[in-house]
Order: sequence, then C-alpha cells, then structure tokens
Amino acid sequence: MSGQTVDELLRRLALDRHPEGGWYRETYRSSEFIAGSALPARFDGPRPFSTSIYFLLEQGDISALHRIKSDEIWHFYAGAPLALHLLTAQGELLKRKLGPDFAAGESFQIVVAAGCWFGAEVSGVGEFPLSAAPWRPALISRISSWETEAICCRNIRGIRRQSSDLRGHCDHAEGKMTEKNAGKGAR
Repeated sequence: MSGQTVDELLRRLALDRHPEGGWYRETYRSSEFIAGSALPARFDGPRPFSTSIYFLLEQGDISALHRIKSDEIWHFYAGAPLALHLLTAQGELLKRKLGPDFAAGESFQIVVAAGCWFGAEVSGVGEFPLSAAPWRPALISRISSWETEAICCRNIRGIRRQSSDLRGHCDHAEGKMTEKNAGKGAR
C-alpha cells in the first residue's frame, strides 16, 4: 500500500464522505438478524449480527465526537497513526493511538465501548490512516451527527476548556451545526 495517495484509495475502495468527517464504505452486512427481544433495551428492534466499514481520515480532517449503541473495534490497515479521543460514561477522558508502532504506544486494534463519546484525528506525520471498524450487533444507520454533536458539545464544555485534545472536535461540531449539509462534498 506504500506510495498510494488519498485520491487513489478513495477511488479504488469506492469511499464516500462520512457525515462526521473522513471517508468510508460499508464492506459487510450480515444477512442474519438478532431478534430485538434478545438485545439490550437501548436497541429499538432487530439488528443484523454484524456490519463493517473501511474508514480513511485525511491529515487536517477529524471525525467529530459521536457515539453509537454497539461496541466498535477499530482495526489499523495502513498509513499514519490515528488518535482516538474517548469520553467514557464515567467522565474519563482517554486518548488511544491506532497504528503499527508499539513502542510509541500504538495498537493494531482499539475497542470503543458502546455509549462512549469518541472522535478521531490523524496522529503524527503522514497523509492518512486507513482503518476498519466492525460493529456487533450491527448499526442500522448512523446516529444523526447533527444531534450527537449538539448534545456532546453542550455536555462537555467544562472538559473542553481543560483539554486541547477535544477542543477541535467541539469547534468542528459547532461549525457543522451552521452548515446546510454534513460533508465537504465528493471528490
């Protein structure tokens, strides 16, 4: 994968703009379902067993803070490291690095627990990180980024003042709230 540009990967992997930032494509959706009655109350009906996406984030872009109902397991594939900023249900602010350099504290996989607020940005030098994220049970559709960003920014103002790691995510979210559409547009 060395030497490939963002534009080449966007084209080859057929990635679309993600409403929370970055580029993605769903690569798998199970044809089998878990009954709604077998899932925790936070789910509103049946869900496929699993879904998975490719995710690419360009240098200078961010994945805005959001949360989902399922555990999300990020997998590193190529490129620059990815910094994940997590705000746990207990109010703990964590920073995890997805990447190939174990000596630098990076990991090939990072788990984001269901209900945890999280966002991402490119960490260090490099044009992009390419990763994947499966969910079990599957996402039906993305939570509205407009709603989650508004709620998130109202609820973490105190932490934002204390943490430069979250400042860009909330500034990004507040800016997007005034835009008419979520993406920067297709390339």
